[in-house]
Amino acid sequence: MLRDLDEDQVPADLRRVAGATGGVLPPPLAKAALKGLERYDWLRERAAEKLSEAGGGVDGEPDSVSSLLIGRPEGWALALAERVARHAEGRAA
Repeated sequence: MLRDLDEDQVPADLRRVAGATGGVLPPPLAKAALKGLERYDWLRERAAEKLSEAGGGVDGEPDSVSSLLIGRPEGWALALAERVARHAEGRAA
């Protein structure tokens, strides 16, 4: 999504994220991307549009961690914490 922007439209703190190649961001770049989603409302709105276009279901009942984090429906933080806890329990088992 950041790659769709002109270089001068990408905030300086997200340029390394925008220039990353490959599917999964390394932890430092993933952290920067999450901070960008928190800091820039326009970026979160654009991400929500892209997620919705891809069938991520931002509207209504969120069906993924991404839709919780990006869409921020009522109660999103608690729902996200519950999913993280379930994931941690599953990995421990």
